Amino acid sequence: MRSKAAASAPWVISPRQALILAVACERLAFGLLASLLVFQLSERWGLTESRAAAWVGYFLAASYMTPLLGGVLCDRGLGAHTACLAGCLSLALGYAALLSHHPIALLLGSGLVLSGSGLFRPGVQLLLDRLLPPASSGNPAENPQRDEVYAAMHAIVNIGGMVAPLLSDGLRRSAGWATVSGMAVGCMLVSLILLTRGIPQRARQKAAASSPPALHPEGERGDTGTATTGPLPAPPRASLRTLLALSFGLIGFWMVYAQSASTVLLWAKSGVDRRLELGELPVSLFAALPWALVVVLTPPLLSLLRGLRLRHREPSALARLRFGFWLLSAACLVLAVSASSSFPPRLSAMGTPPAHLAWLLASLFLITLGELCVAPLGPAIFLLHSPKALRGLAVALWFGTLGLGMLGGGALSELWGQLPPAAFFVLCAALCLLARMGVTERLLSLGKS
Repeated sequence: MRSKAAASAPWVISPRQALILAVACERLAFGLLASLLVFQLSERWGLTESRAAAWVGYFLAASYMTPLLGGVLCDRGLGAHTACLAGCLSLALGYAALLSHHPIALLLGSGLVLSGSGLFRPGVQLLLDRLLPPASSGNPAENPQRDEVYAAMHAIVNIGGMVAPLLSDGLRRSAGWATVSGMAVGCMLVSLILLTRGIPQRARQKAAASSPPALHPEGERGDTGTATTGPLPAPPRASLRTLLALSFGLIGFWMVYAQSASTVLLWAKSGVDRRLELGELPVSLFAALPWALVVVLTPPLLSLLRGLRLRHREPSALARLRFGFWLLSAACLVLAVSASSSFPPRLSAMGTPPAHLAWLLASLFLITLGELCVAPLGPAIFLLHSPKALRGLAVALWFGTLGLGMLGGGALSELWGQLPPAAFFVLCAALCLLARMGVTERLLSLGKS
């Protein structure tokens, strides 16, 4: 009976599995372009290192901004599935345009990729949310199926980000940068097939007819009339002040964090001794390392927090957030110390060896720990401090914070080459510590839940 049903069905995977695989293909395609974009811009299109690093920051900032418009279009009648299909098509055309090395192709391809990403990301989130069973409550522990699906989606995103730099570097070395764009086009075509064939018409109608589940903030009453445990949300004016203060601090954090995809890689290429007995380590390995560290470090960190929770010593969400600022500042200081003793080409001409590989590995480890303290908690904190009427504004503010941070990171990268590397990384550490001041003790007292 199972074989007969599989033979009669067009696909043997569920619509949710098809959607997750489509996201995996899209993330791999985007990672192929973005992971080593700073080198592609400098080697293929002739941009200077500082201008290429700035371009990467602006590109990542725009990739976080465009989903805001895409989400509005989905709510205004475009539909989640249509947005996904249109995003896939725009992404495929954008990667195809990047097959050419003409400057106009760079601008056209970047615009199409950003437009497609702005439609695909919110469309996928809405489509997946509506294909899942309705949440019985706002507590994730009471909705294990939804929790497992979102966990699988998060794991796929990190695994794709880990594989993309290595695959991109291998394709570049074997056949040139154009093959990287060609592989990205192939990934988007597979994603388009999965979305059209893997999600049947009845599943699309079900997703269109269902509405997103209601999420009740702590202290508000749900449909059952019973109040959830936890403190009452702050009044709207106080909530907005809290969110804005938190946003200013997080913008500084993301400005500094954006350097891990640009100037840190430039430093790894030119200022770090990457030679081992088996040969020289490629820079793409260090672009993939933070993604791999996220996958490796997440389980032990969750176990640590679970143990602290059992002992009633778990730190608050905003305390962990502030600790993430300290870790990122420490990573910048590690890079500054390593860069203070050597930097090519001037010092290498004087016979000074480049920095030891251990300095770079230690800084990437601290950067990843800082990211794990901030990135998973951000949306939850923004929703916690927003009343029900302002939840859409809170989510928009979170994405806007990411986008503005990446935009500022691109502007900060313009100083690479104008300042000595040690001074540049000291500036990054000071900026992160200054941004941490936006996360005040008053915010800490509000976030103890």
